[in-house]
Amino acid sequence: MKLYLVNYRHKDSIPCKSITELPLEAAKKLAEKLHADGSCRAHRRFGASFEHYYEDRCKAEEWMYDAFCKQGGTPEKKHPLYFTVQPSEVLSENYGEHCVIQIDLDEIADGDISFTLGDSMALYYTEKLCQMYTKNDLLKKLELYDNDVDMMLKKNDEQAVFIEAQIWNDKYLKDFIKE
Repeated sequence: MKLYLVNYRHKDSIPCKSITELPLEAAKKLAEKLHADGSCRAHRRFGASFEHYYEDRCKAEEWMYDAFCKQGGTPEKKHPLYFTVQPSEVLSENYGEHCVIQIDLDEIADGDISFTLGDSMALYYTEKLCQMYTKNDLLKKLELYDNDVDMMLKKNDEQAVFIEAQIWNDKYLKDFIKE
């Protein structure tokens, strides 16, 4: 079975951009706009406590960056863009009217992508050990389940509803990025 990376975003959001790439003040302005729209459940995190969310997200990304480098990753940027491995019904619902970007996992070099079983930020801030996987490690694990993501998650983690992929290099996204 072919594996795809899927990125969800609200139809009015800018493709292939992470809010943590912006300085705090610019991020706050964008967050206020996205939150005020109200049509996207995923943008609720951009409400009154956005500064706290932003700081937490930056800390989690710093930890992921360091962990990925220790595993041999070669990130080109400090803030990844988030995808899932295969489509996620949960994220599809969270983004309401949304757009999807889909990339063949085979197109991404091992040193440019990392993975977590579930939402990396939620894992980072829970008691649960946030394990990051290299592409090779994840593919070996998935192979045991014939690349069936849902089956692998059911057998390995009772809470995760998707595998999160973090892409650390914009070269795979150049066809989708609008300046």
